[in-house]
Amino acid sequence: MSTDQLLDLEREHDNAQTNSRIGMGIAGAGILLFLAKVIWGTDISSTMAGIIVGGGVVFWAMCHDKATKTMRRMDEVCYLKYGKSHEQSYTDIREDRYNKNINDGEMK
Repeated sequence: MSTDQLLDLEREHDNAQTNSRIGMGIAGAGILLFLAKVIWGTDISSTMAGIIVGGGVVFWAMCHDKATKTMRRMDEVCYLKYGKSHEQSYTDIREDRYNKNINDGEMK
């Protein structure tokens, strides 16, 4: 696998992590709606708040699963290429990207 494909996996992982945080925020907003209804008696449908909480939890779970799978895939690639996990291969990946950029610059 090339360094560009590994970079794409890293981007996909980062996007999935960001989206899972957004899902937690949505679920938290739904819980706050429930609390506001109980404490202050606001005019919000319990069904609507439940839908918001449920949607946030489902979105979080889907994105968390995607982040976990892409992290596992990055680890597999790094074990094959460098013999260590993705987290431990940071310097090797950086060197590969640097050397690729240097070689691309010389060819132009």
